[in-house]
Amino acid sequence: MICQALVATFAIFLATLCHASDTELQEAVNKVLTEEGLAGTAWALVEEDAGVNLGAAGLRDNPAQVSFTIDTKFHVGSLTKSLLATGVLRLATRGLIELDAPVSNYLPELSFNNPWAENSEPTVRHLLDHTSGLNDAHMWQMFSERPEPDTPLIDAFPDPEIQLRIRSRPGSRFSYSNMGYTLLGMIIESVTGDRYEPYLDLHVLAPLGMRDSTFAFTTQDGKDADPMLAWGHVDDGSRYVASPIFLRPAGQFTTTAADLARFAEFLMGDGVVSGQQFISKSLMRSRGQPFGTEASNGGLEAGYSFGLGRRDR
Repeated sequence: MICQALVATFAIFLATLCHASDTELQEAVNKVLTEEGLAGTAWALVEEDAGVNLGAAGLRDNPAQVSFTIDTKFHVGSLTKSLLATGVLRLATRGLIELDAPVSNYLPELSFNNPWAENSEPTVRHLLDHTSGLNDAHMWQMFSERPEPDTPLIDAFPDPEIQLRIRSRPGSRFSYSNMGYTLLGMIIESVTGDRYEPYLDLHVLAPLGMRDSTFAFTTQDGKDADPMLAWGHVDDGSRYVASPIFLRPAGQFTTTAADLARFAEFLMGDGVVSGQQFISKSLMRSRGQPFGTEASNGGLEAGYSFGLGRRDR
């Protein structure tokens, strides 16, 4: 939880320090780590036409006093959704996924408990935008000792009548859903015939140059251990080991500050990679632009679209 909070906190905090000197920035980050009782962090400041500024502070292993560096890998929690959405948009650009098609076209084995089924089915776009009407998650889907790294994604929905209950008309309201992004992982697998993790590693991360990142499960100890991975830490400073979850397409991603900078540069661009239109320009322009909800139809720009959120601060 601490690592996930850092990603969100520093995205806002660093935006106010883009023009600070390296020394001022380092001192400011160290101060935040001390005040908040956090172990460590790495960051990337990306400015258009001004390059990338990387840095790190604190510890990646508090008990062993191992420093956080710009080469340290870490888990980013729900930022995973932005990367996974990029994979879905890539498949849409290639014509392999229709964003406004019902989810049932790709996952016929699942049935939704949908009171609006007669005239409004959840679509791929709804899943991407968190407007499907699905609940967020059940505790056991996120915190359980049962899942393995290769547990089939469908095991997160043993009773669709309960897990896939639609609580608002699909498309009408933003309501954050980890289950929705897990269904997107299943759609990728249905379309490609491969597990979503190796498919996205090869067909999204590699073209974007994110070679120190992976959708695969990594942890700090055991057969899936990565020696460069930062430990999780709890409030008393002791460390904890990462474990698999049922809803892994919604929150399982390992990366570095430099790779996140590469992703940020891609988002700031026009969707072209190595001279190829990797994601269509119209889809790139639509990212972070809420569409079709009661709020957006009423003139509110805050919302979520295609893996990116927009907030009024």
